[in-house]
Amino acid sequence: MGYYETAPGKKRHFCKVCASPIFSSNNASPELLRLRLGILDSDILEQPISHNFVSSRANWDDQDAQLPRYDEHEPGRAVKK
Repeated sequence: MGYYETAPGKKRHFCKVCASPIFSSNNASPELLRLRLGILDSDILEQPISHNFVSSRANWDDQDAQLPRYDEHEPGRAVKK
């Protein structure tokens, strides 16, 4: 596995063979990892609760009309920078 830093302390980890993204990490919150769900080969039981950043979505993206939509993060979400 390899990684590159997008900013000091912020790393994106990837497969050295195929370059597929695996996860990202941040030294400011070492207990948190952002896992790329596409690498899992098991069922994912969690479901989305909202659509975020909808004003910049692709024009072909067909979003579930049942979920709330926000131009930024959903209200109440704690965003660490």
